Amino acid sequence: MGNEGSQPAGLEIEEKAVEATDAWTLHYASISCGNPRLSVFVGQSQEGRSPAALELSAKNLMLYRHPSIVKYVSSWKRGDCWNLATEEVKPLAEVLPQLTPIQICLGLHSILEALIFLHEKAEASHNNICCASIYVSHDGSWKLGGFENLCRFKDLTPEFLHRTRTRRYDRGIAPEEEEVNGLKTVKGSILEPWAIDTYAFGVLAEELLRSATSRTFGATSTNLSPADELPALSDFKDLLKKHLQHCNPSLRAKLSSVLKHPFFSHPLISIHGFLIDLPLKAESEKEEFFSMRGTSIDAHEVKEVATVYPISPPSVPQIPVPLPQQLLL
Repeated sequence: MGNEGSQPAGLEIEEKAVEATDAWTLHYASISCGNPRLSVFVGQSQEGRSPAALELSAKNLMLYRHPSIVKYVSSWKRGDCWNLATEEVKPLAEVLPQLTPIQICLGLHSILEALIFLHEKAEASHNNICCASIYVSHDGSWKLGGFENLCRFKDLTPEFLHRTRTRRYDRGIAPEEEEVNGLKTVKGSILEPWAIDTYAFGVLAEELLRSATSRTFGATSTNLSPADELPALSDFKDLLKKHLQHCNPSLRAKLSSVLKHPFFSHPLISIHGFLIDLPLKAESEKEEFFSMRGTSIDAHEVKEVATVYPISPPSVPQIPVPLPQQLLL
């Protein structure tokens, strides 16, 4: 398992598709020897032409590893179809109507961490940050997927963005792409390559938060109830609109600074982050964390921790098992 070209032994793929797009269908799968369930993306290969979207996504997922990126398991060609096996995931859109604003806050935090890894460690741009590129694992953690449009900063050119335009979310397209000579370049590469994802993340977060608040509290209400209160929500919305979606890419905020915004200072963020990294923590760190939380955690936090994993059975909340954080393989 884990190598391009090898189908996991004993893999049984369910016929019913969980998701169907122009490029692939998503199916659940299991391995007869009792390993955890997987997800398998199936798409048409393109013989003699440029690689199909699913093939590109598979190669990039195999290369870029992070706890907040969909975990690659294997990929292989069978007949005229390309297959990509990953950890068990389902599309964010499938569970989004059931999520509370705090769960969306936690999810956006995870996607930010994935993007900061891509920008600052891998020096790469995702180029299609939107709801369709986000999946939810069996424990409810948000994972970034849809890596078919990813490109290293040094290779990101106006021509690349134009060529992949039809595969990308229209509302997330930065305004400079619409303008003649709007994309500034240095030696052919885009001058501020990180700004493409920054703009799209601003659009994504704005759409998700608008949907969550209107769905829960009425279409004209922007106030959260005490049970779902988030710090600095109004200021964060301003940041999304005025700074992440700024028409001038050089004036857009870096995503590493967005992660420090008070919007993400909710106590559950620190709880969630610590639990994600729990297997990596020293015993002294665990004792200190749980002793501190034991004196300050309240009933509301207990309820939110228990419901933050919407796919797992509510009576048995699970702690996510993290992938080792890696750079390029």
